[in-house]
Amino acid sequence: MAPKSRIFLFGLVTLLTLGLIPFASLRSEASQVQDLEFEVFACGDQSGYIEETYVVARTEAEWIAVWQRHTRPFLDGQTPPEVDFAEKMLICTFMGEQPTAGYSIRVESMRVEEERIHVEIEKSVPREDFVVAQVITYPYAFVLLDASSMEVVFHVPGEGGNEYVLTTPEFTGPALAIFGLLVLSAVIVALRQLGKI
Repeated sequence: MAPKSRIFLFGLVTLLTLGLIPFASLRSEASQVQDLEFEVFACGDQSGYIEETYVVARTEAEWIAVWQRHTRPFLDGQTPPEVDFAEKMLICTFMGEQPTAGYSIRVESMRVEEERIHVEIEKSVPREDFVVAQVITYPYAFVLLDASSMEVVFHVPGEGGNEYVLTTPEFTGPALAIFGLLVLSAVIVALRQLGKI
């Protein structure tokens, strides 16, 4: 192999390795089970989310989009409560349309395990012998926790006590864009070395 080719390959491998270091560090944010502290940010039984939905808001733009949909039927145009997304992020849970009052949803606990944030969801339904208001409700709960770029996994109880798991995308938009730029840079370097551009 020519010396020039060796230098090119070394540079390409170095560039890709440096580009993957941030992603490796994301994966090493947690190596054991660790309970996470969080606080209830808001909860209630009226929302614009009419279907069961679970959302992670890591940026102001994401939070505004969630808030606008959440409040559209009731407080359309209202500015969302401020959140410092440099320090915090929001877990937003929506139970969807329910036939009466007495339903609720909440985050029971959170933990870091296998380098993911696991969110345990608890749903409450009214007992059959309870008298509840005959009004359609849309229960929701938002919780605030320290910002993290780790993948979020929702553990949600299903019918009959079964649990199903929902995951958020592994790479956020900015992280994916950075990785794409690194790959593109490597391709440009390769094409220049081959004299194609």
